[in-house]
Parts: sequence; C-alpha cells; structure tokens
Amino acid sequence: MRNDANPFSEACLVIAEIAPQLPDRTRAELTRLLEHSVAMPSDQELREMRLGLLVELVRDGELPNVGTYGEARSERASRGEEWPDASSLIRHFGTWASACRAATDLAFNITRNRVRTQTLRLWPKDFYTRAEVENSLRRASRKVGQLIGQWEYVELRRVERKLAAFQGRPDPRFPELRTICKCFGSWDHAIASTKRSMDAGL
Repeated sequence: MRNDANPFSEACLVIAEIAPQLPDRTRAELTRLLEHSVAMPSDQELREMRLGLLVELVRDGELPNVGTYGEARSERASRGEEWPDASSLIRHFGTWASACRAATDLAFNITRNRVRTQTLRLWPKDFYTRAEVENSLRRASRKVGQLIGQWEYVELRRVERKLAAFQGRPDPRFPELRTICKCFGSWDHAIASTKRSMDAGL
C-alpha cells in the first residue's frame, strides 16, 4: 500500500533499490539521464528564457521597437547577459508584434478576454484624419523595423492597446483596418503613401 507521507515517488524508490546492483558504467549513464531530465526547462521556462529582456522592457513602459530592443540587448551583453536578438525572436514568433504580444502576456499575466473588455470600455471608436492614419502607420513601421504588413499591423495594434489598457495609459491611437481602408481606399494605397512619406524623411 502506498505511503502518502513518503515524499519520494515509487519510481525513485525502485531506482534507489536497484542502482547499487548495476555496473558502474550503467549507473553513470543512468545518473546522466536523470540529471538531464531534471535540468530540462519547461515550456514556460523556455518562453521566459527567450523573452526575459523583452518582458522587462514591456513592463517598464511602452512596447520597444526592434532598435530599442537591440540597444538594450547590447547593454546587457556588456554585463555578461545573453539574450536572443530581434531577428531570432521574429523567426520564432513569426513577427515582432507577435513577440511583443507574448512578452506582454507573460509580463502581466493577462488574458485576451479581459483586455478586450477593458479596451472597449476605455476607448470607444474615434475619428481619424488621413494624416493621423498615415502617422500611425509610420509609427507602427518604425516599431517593427520595416514597412509594416497588414496583418502584423493588426497584431501590433492589438498589443499596443492591450498594454496601454493594462497600464492605464491613454489610447495609443492606432486606427482599425477598416478606418485605414476608408481613408485611403485600400491597405495597399495607405502603405504606399506611408512609404513615400517615410522616404521623404517624415
């Protein structure tokens, strides 16, 4: 009968009983395998290992852009810390916006439904001029380090609003996709206009 007061599992007790009878080489291999199993990080730990620096930056304020993250990473490297570069995070999560979303969720342990309710209550739909829309697209593009794509913009907007809502900051002013298309006729026209303004140094 199992003794619930015993802190060791039955598997541990069996291993402890048979280990002295095993050859030295087998015991060494068994020890190595057990150490590897114990040391293997969980999925949550792996996530924190990838996102730790980004989580800190998100917790401290606004979402960092790829340049800001790179500067922070270089500064930490000078102190002996190792963090993945922005390109590695983008490869793993798909986009910079998705990496930021994962870091925001990890930093504040917030759920999608909770934040959706907050943002709907805090910020009703607002009017945007054509110039304001283009300015938002420039900000978003600088955030991800390149001319932003349509669906990455949708993700970035969601994350920016999530973070601002949780921190009690004002609406970050990123219009909905339909608003962008209404002002410019289509996403392609909007992003083309944004590219021209960025090329002009705006």
